[in-house]
Amino acid sequence: LPPMGDGTILAADRPYVVPCAYDVHHGQYAIGMVPECIRLFSQVYEYPVPVVRHNIFLVFVATVSFTIFNIVVLQAKVPSSEAMLLGGLEVSAVCCVRRRGGGGQQSSWRTSNMEGKRLAMWCEVIEISRIQNVGPSDELLMEIRCLKTDPRAHEGRQLEAQPEASGRTRSMAAEGGTLEFRESVFLPIKYANGSFVQLILRDGTSSTVLAQAALPLPRAFRFNRQDFNEQRIKLEAVGNGPSRASARVRFRCLALDELSRFRGKVKDELDDGRRKLQFFEQQLMLGMQFMEDEEPVNNDVTSDTQI
Repeated sequence: LPPMGDGTILAADRPYVVPCAYDVHHGQYAIGMVPECIRLFSQVYEYPVPVVRHNIFLVFVATVSFTIFNIVVLQAKVPSSEAMLLGGLEVSAVCCVRRRGGGGQQSSWRTSNMEGKRLAMWCEVIEISRIQNVGPSDELLMEIRCLKTDPRAHEGRQLEAQPEASGRTRSMAAEGGTLEFRESVFLPIKYANGSFVQLILRDGTSSTVLAQAALPLPRAFRFNRQDFNEQRIKLEAVGNGPSRASARVRFRCLALDELSRFRGKVKDELDDGRRKLQFFEQQLMLGMQFMEDEEPVNNDVTSDTQI
């Protein structure tokens, strides 16, 4: 236990529960039937044990009462199947999910309340490194797709299959074997534990597939202490594509209402940046006009000095 305010620990089996009016420095105890008090990090303030117990009991009763009021009144219209992703883990209002085909219940690890929920997957493609067998003038792009089945279980990697949602970055030329995209792709999807995210590296001109990689959707949404999941994924070469290429990407999960707010925030920032740019352009034009107006005056002064 941490020491008291003066750096000492009370000599007792329960260091912080002592007789009231106990003098630590002189070792004096109050004699007789003395009530017990609690001292925390101070030799001056003490709290009687019955008062502390009463206050803790009131806090407990208030917490339980507010929980019941929140469930019965405030959240009365929330369905039992309501769920959300928190740090990549599913948080549900009720842990068990009823089977649609019949009665009874089954464990939440077999089914999910998130099944069928409409979400927005935010995939930020940061860079692609160690690109080989590609000319410096060849332009490449990255395509992000969401599939309902595992493409790794198919020989053709389902490159021609119709995805649930897909998006592409702009095409860029690979300089020094590295592509720095730093672009975001937003995909509206329906969450499913069996869905997969597929990354496809394509030629920007012919749209030929050069490399691909796939990972489960729950793994892409599994966050730690940050609000995103950053991974470096090794790409599998297709045909004569680069064999050692790897992609550095960040995955985020957004609800549809969050996506609307994010879109409004981006729009406000763009409008603010546009206003600042117009202001700077006006100031630059005024400065250039002022300099042009000053040139004739300087020429007159020079001619007078020569005379």
